[in-house]
Amino acid sequence: MTPRDQVRDIYPLSPMQLGMMFHSLGERGSGIYIEQLRYSFEGLDLERFRRAWEFVFRRHAVLRTSIVGTGRGEPGQAVRLDVAFPWREEDLRALPEDEQAAWLESFLREDSSRGFELSDPSLIRFTALRMSDRKVEVVWTLHHIVLDGWSGANCMREAFQVYDALGRGAEPNLPPVTPFRDYIVWLR
Repeated sequence: MTPRDQVRDIYPLSPMQLGMMFHSLGERGSGIYIEQLRYSFEGLDLERFRRAWEFVFRRHAVLRTSIVGTGRGEPGQAVRLDVAFPWREEDLRALPEDEQAAWLESFLREDSSRGFELSDPSLIRFTALRMSDRKVEVVWTLHHIVLDGWSGANCMREAFQVYDALGRGAEPNLPPVTPFRDYIVWLR
């Protein structure tokens, strides 16, 4: 399958996304529009949490979106069919607490400055850090061009609904997704 075969949909950027794209391209490496959300959990079933997020990742096309045509007249966003869920795990349990804290602070700086290549499919990533047998830190890094605070909170809420359903052995019961494409059509 060619990369073109992997594109499910393509549509224009919103005016806000277009502005973010220009700033991101003009200030590469600055961390502009890179968001890091950090969560601390006690007793989290990490495997189930990852599966819940994979479900949300497959459910929302915007999480599998890349920005294309940045050097042309009208760039757009391409939704990909088959994108690997961007999940990484690190086990810090062997490190003393002060070294864990230093490792985490260094990781957060490096992760933020790494940013995203806008043309890569998926402008989000997760890193799960095992701090102890019961404590896990999860860092969700994303480019603001694909998610705002309201949308991100909706995705997190859905992930916990799926997490709960998986824990009960039930199918997640979520409302249908309104595609972001519909919003772009409405804007135009």
